[in-house]
Amino acid sequence: DGLDALLGGGLRPGSLTYLAGRPGMGATSLAVQAARDLRSGAVLFFSLDEPASRIRARCGGLGWLIDDMDFLTPAMIRDALRKRPDAAAAVIDPLELLCPDSDPNRTREQEFYERTAALRSLAREFDVPILCTASLPRSVENRSDRRPLLADLADGIGKDALACVDRVLFVFRRAYYKNKQISSAELILAKNSLGSTGVVPCQWTFDWDRGTLVFSEAER
Repeated sequence: DGLDALLGGGLRPGSLTYLAGRPGMGATSLAVQAARDLRSGAVLFFSLDEPASRIRARCGGLGWLIDDMDFLTPAMIRDALRKRPDAAAAVIDPLELLCPDSDPNRTREQEFYERTAALRSLAREFDVPILCTASLPRSVENRSDRRPLLADLADGIGKDALACVDRVLFVFRRAYYKNKQISSAELILAKNSLGSTGVVPCQWTFDWDRGTLVFSEAER
């Protein structure tokens, strides 16, 4: 589809992708959907915000390793990857609740940089794609169109952390702010150190059986 083409074939081994949006936009749903599209190998899903039962329902009962511990560090993710050499991808949801490995008495930007650098290092070390959700700050809503920009993510995690990320994908649903019946959405590839950037127009529906949003490319 259009997003896979834009990404150059989907999630690429050894890469770090941040999937960002305002809370409720559907970043977790899209992360689950992207992981479901992987054809082989195990998915390690680290859920710091939702119970494992919820993620298991969202993924449709696939045999993922779902960890919903309240405390998680990059070192713990490394240990999990070492134990699963068949891992096809690792998903962390969300970045904000991931704890740093080092001294916690650092600035917010320093912490986000250390987390991001550690995740990128893990992606390279184990040659797997790592997908991490991130929340955009409320300042996004100060603009009339409310469409997310890289500057918004930089405001949230810092410029140094943003520089470590290979790809940044924003999910943007107009229905979040306006008429809830609006089914159009945009997947915005705002940064792509592995290729080009662009926007993929989408439609979204809600799968009541799995309790998750489902995105599909809009007809042209």
